[in-house]
Amino acid sequence: MSRGGGLPAEALLDLRRRLDEDTRAYLDWLLGECAEDGVEVDSLIKPAALDLMAMRLSTPLQFAEHLNRAFDAGFRMGQKPSTADIVAATLAPDFDDLEPISFLDVLCWLRSHRRTLVRS
Repeated sequence: MSRGGGLPAEALLDLRRRLDEDTRAYLDWLLGECAEDGVEVDSLIKPAALDLMAMRLSTPLQFAEHLNRAFDAGFRMGQKPSTADIVAATLAPDFDDLEPISFLDVLCWLRSHRRTLVRS
C-alpha cells in the first residue's frame, strides 16, 4: 500500500528510521557541545530519553525547549540523569495533533469576534 505522495510503506519507514538516527546524532552532538569538559552526556540524560525526543520532536527549537523542560523537571524531582518518563511527562499529550493557528484566528479569539467581522 502506498502513502505520502506515492512512496511505498517500507520506504516511508526506512526514511523515518534514518531521520530518527540523524535527529539522535544531532541531540548527541548538541549535548556534547553544551556539557562541560569531562561530563558524560549519559550522566545528564538517559539514552532512552534522547531516543524518545528523537522520535517525537523535529526542530532545534523543540529540542532546546524540551531539553530545558526535562532537565528542569529532573532537577525538581531530584532525578539525575533525566529519564524517558520525565521526557514523556514534559511532552504535551496531544503534541502531534497540534495544528498551526493563523494570526487572524488569534486576533478573533482575543477580540471575541467572528472571522468574517474581523476581515471586513
